[in-house]
Amino acid sequence: MSTAEVDAYIAKFDEPQQKKLNALRDVILQYLPESEQGMSYSMPAFRIKGKVIAGMAGYKTFVSYYPHSGAVIEQVAEAARYEGTPGALHFPLNKPVPKKLVKQLIAVKLSLVFPEPGDSWVSYGIAGPARRALATAGITTVEQLRKWDLGDIAKLHGMGPATLPILEQLQRSK
Repeated sequence: MSTAEVDAYIAKFDEPQQKKLNALRDVILQYLPESEQGMSYSMPAFRIKGKVIAGMAGYKTFVSYYPHSGAVIEQVAEAARYEGTPGALHFPLNKPVPKKLVKQLIAVKLSLVFPEPGDSWVSYGIAGPARRALATAGITTVEQLRKWDLGDIAKLHGMGPATLPILEQLQRSK
């Protein structure tokens, strides 16, 4: 794996795609600065500890972001605003790369690949999708949970009905 392989891939495209691919690459590297760049499935990939966390590809009218898991896309509500496939999001060439969305997708992928050993939500019996939804929203402690309205938490993608009573009880506890 090498950065040169990614450079060569990008160089094959015309200027609009090159510009967008480089912009997407810069955003990915902003959130994964320690990643190793190379190729996977004939497209640029960004690995942490040998695991592909993000990928990208160029096309005629858009570039695609690949989290290498459709489950990642399902966990981020904002992803629904973009066209794509079950495993990729398409970003048009004439619009900026959605940095916040890419950051959220990377955060979800990292939580799936490298779950935190001290994930406190596990000890309360909260399922994986709800734990990832809480983490994506930046809610990692009961103290942070108490600052949120339960109605807003219920709207988070991945929040199941069995989780809400648990969170309500945690909000009330001291």
